[in-house]
Amino acid sequence: MKFAFCIIIGLLLTLAYAAEDEECYTRNGCGKTRKRKSRLAEDYWINVNKKTDTCTMCLCGLVKKHTQSCIVVDKANDAPHKKKGILGRIYHEESKLRSVRNRKNMTVIIRDEEIELTKSEAKNIECGDEPEPIFNNRKKKYEFPPMKFVHYLYTEKESYCCQRKGPVIVNIPTSCYKKYDSKCEARIVTKKNSSKLCELPKPSAAPVDMKDPPNKRQ
Repeated sequence: MKFAFCIIIGLLLTLAYAAEDEECYTRNGCGKTRKRKSRLAEDYWINVNKKTDTCTMCLCGLVKKHTQSCIVVDKANDAPHKKKGILGRIYHEESKLRSVRNRKNMTVIIRDEEIELTKSEAKNIECGDEPEPIFNNRKKKYEFPPMKFVHYLYTEKESYCCQRKGPVIVNIPTSCYKKYDSKCEARIVTKKNSSKLCELPKPSAAPVDMKDPPNKRQ
């Protein structure tokens, strides 16, 4: 699926740079298919507007929307798969360690974690107080407990579309018509068989004035 997704992205980029009259945009949601089924991430489709003679190619993608980031104590015994409720819906992603300097100018090593929630849950997250240092009797100094950045988010579908203006083709025979393929490329095909290309009439040569031949010597 990832390979197919990369191919579709390549098609959209090719479409975006191939023509001068190109218009690309992003919109919320991915709409529904002709069978009224919701489109899934990595789906792509084309829309042809005969009135404006344009073809639009769209790709459905799943986008992360981060709402809040909180610093919390990283409890080693609280394994993510054992949690229930909101904290149980961990967004599976490799944790990253990083060094940060807190408000008390003490450097601590923390990791990042993402938690995916519903849209309403993610927008109503409130962070608590930051963890405070604890006095270590053995080392005779204050130390921070293990901490982590928890990034709360929700996901939404978005459409990435590029619209192309069709080429101007004159003198199309009545037995043929213009058709767009899955890459929004226009072709002139026969009405009887849309997979067969139409033979367009060749442009006639301009008449030559014999009184002033082009190869006349000076």
